[in-house]
Amino acid sequence: MSTVTEKTATLQPLVVTVGETLVEMCRAAGCRHVIDASRPEFILDREGCVRHEVDFFGEFVILIPEGGENLRDAIAIKLGDERCRWAYQPAAPEDIPNAVVLARPMWTRRVH
Repeated sequence: MSTVTEKTATLQPLVVTVGETLVEMCRAAGCRHVIDASRPEFILDREGCVRHEVDFFGEFVILIPEGGENLRDAIAIKLGDERCRWAYQPAAPEDIPNAVVLARPMWTRRVH
C-alpha cells in the first residue's frame, strides 16, 4: 500500500499560472497538473486557506509572463513561498516543460 508521501514524490509539481490561454499552452506542452491563479477559488477555499487538492502537491512552479513579478509574489505568499519555484513564460510554448524543470526558488538569499 502506497502512502501519500510516496505518491507526491512521483508527482510533477503543480504549475500555477495566469489565464486560460497559458493554462492550455502548459497542458498542450505536456504539463499534467496546471491551475489558473487568476481564479482565486481554484486555489483558496471560502476561508482563504489553500484548497486541499492544491495543497496535496506540496511543490509549486509559478509560471508568469515578464512583468508579472508582483502577482508571482502574491501567489507564492498564499501557497507558502518556501514550497514555490518560479519561471517566466518562455517565448516558445514547446519550451514550457524546460522552464518548469529549471524554475528558480522564490528567494535566493535567506535572512538570518
